[in-house]
Amino acid sequence: MKKHLFAALLCTLAASAAARQYAVDIDDGITGRVDIQGSRFKLVSIRDIYRGKCKLEGRIKNGSWRDGQGCVVRFAFEGKNQEKLTVTPEGECSRYCGEGGSFKATYTAIPALCAPQGSRAAEQRFQAAYRAQRYPEALEIKKRYVEQCDRFATDASRIKIYNDLADSYLHTGDKAACRRALAGIAYRFEPGTHPSFSAGKNFSREQKRYEATTQACAE
Repeated sequence: MKKHLFAALLCTLAASAAARQYAVDIDDGITGRVDIQGSRFKLVSIRDIYRGKCKLEGRIKNGSWRDGQGCVVRFAFEGKNQEKLTVTPEGECSRYCGEGGSFKATYTAIPALCAPQGSRAAEQRFQAAYRAQRYPEALEIKKRYVEQCDRFATDASRIKIYNDLADSYLHTGDKAACRRALAGIAYRFEPGTHPSFSAGKNFSREQKRYEATTQACAE
């Protein structure tokens, strides 16, 4: 019985180790993500934020996936720890995308800190330190998160991340750094900004935070 339990545990650990998430850098023209679990994959990408969504899932076999209808998708892993994944569609693959969509890109393995579970844990640590007025600690938590995860953040999520960073700089007395952090999201509030930028349920609250912190960090 113990042998069977041990074998089952090893299988569970192996499956967990094989699970990995990849994302396209935010400046690469598409927002995309690939979840790999063993040989199975799920891929979602959106071009230009607003349109061209692609969705695809299946099993990778010999480095590729085929739908039997003329679409072939190549998966090429690179690096010592397979930290890069290049996805290349060939043939008739447009049926898996909206107009103008594409999932052709090089994806980067998401650090554990930036994956959903890691992000939630980091946010809990940040909030605990911030509410306890341990502002230098809160600042270091948020700085580390930005350094590792900003390149993978969705456009909508960056506003809160940079508001948190700016607030932390403000409470540690570094108004110049506060202003630099706010400059990273200033474009979100410019006249004529695409309406989908302000569609998020928390946008109004974050806009008020931005305006208040901008005033507080002014020279």
